[in-house]
Amino acid sequence: MAKPLSPFITEDQHFSRLMYEVKGGLDNVCIATYNIYAGIGAGGKDLTKGRSNKVREFLNLLKKSKKVKILVGLPKKHPAESDNDFRIRKQRLLDTTKHFPSFDWRFVTDSHLKCYVFEKRKSICCISGGRNLSDSKYTDVSFVVPRKAAHKIKSLFSRVFTGAKKITKRNLKL
Repeated sequence: MAKPLSPFITEDQHFSRLMYEVKGGLDNVCIATYNIYAGIGAGGKDLTKGRSNKVREFLNLLKKSKKVKILVGLPKKHPAESDNDFRIRKQRLLDTTKHFPSFDWRFVTDSHLKCYVFEKRKSICCISGGRNLSDSKYTDVSFVVPRKAAHKIKSLFSRVFTGAKKITKRNLKL
């Protein structure tokens, strides 16, 4: 495991660390992100156009883990966003969950939390910072947090996750 507060400046560094942590499977994985993009469009359409998508590769690796919980902070409809665009955004989220049905997917509209908590036996690793679960090239940083902070972040995640709604057509009002 990386030393606490080791920064991952680029998207490549961030995903390299995530992939490293999940190889071989884990007991528990808790992920919080603000929105998500895995190259899956509304109707399940593949939007990658033959290119690789790091998020989808990461989610595929997570299938080896025993329990995966993913909390998505779903932005509310922006005033400049059309009703149709908002519906498409929610449908894309629902279709992404259908590609990974073994995961426990939930959403909230009032969370901007971003964390990746990995547990195997008695070991815990938490990567946090500003990076969402997307393949964005925006300037951002993530880092491994100290063990004590990892437990606090997992506790925060659990509280928010417990109160979140399951990602379903009905709950998304589609």
